[in-house]
Amino acid sequence: GTAPGGADVAVLFGSAIPSASTVTLDGARTAGSLTFNNSAAYTLSGDALTLSTTAGQPAIGIAQGNHTLSVGLLADSEISVGAASGASLTLSNATVNAPLKLEAGTPLNIAQTNSLNGGLSGDETALLALLGTAPKLSVAGSGSGTFAGALASSWTNAHLEKAGSGTLTLAGGLPGFQGVTTVS
Repeated sequence: GTAPGGADVAVLFGSAIPSASTVTLDGARTAGSLTFNNSAAYTLSGDALTLSTTAGQPAIGIAQGNHTLSVGLLADSEISVGAASGASLTLSNATVNAPLKLEAGTPLNIAQTNSLNGGLSGDETALLALLGTAPKLSVAGSGSGTFAGALASSWTNAHLEKAGSGTLTLAGGLPGFQGVTTVS
């Protein structure tokens, strides 16, 4: 069928797949929000995805399952990411060109090399986990944010980098992070 799209369009990745599957964007797409609601994992890859709303905030919701974004993600304002208990979102070789806000209790996994070019924020119940071999998260640009949650990685080759004119305040500190931190 035809892929839904456009500003304010809510896109549901639901029960259509019985096992882990990759959805490849074969061209630039636009949506208002994404909701993942399947215990089978979706991986979204390919061309850029723009989240755009005429009112409110672009959002990514994970009702169940563990899903992956491997795309360039753009937005006209801060992207709200929320996950139900036991659900999570992974960024893998993704570039996010907008501020990213992790809602209460939301885990965000970082695999491979990723860039957040608009800032990062989250409360003390959010979790940022760098996973896999040599994961890297670069928080760049002029956006600023406070991440008060836990930052975790048991890999000594994990890398968190802050670059650009904005600020990133790690209010929760780095007690569970064993990697390298760079500020440039």
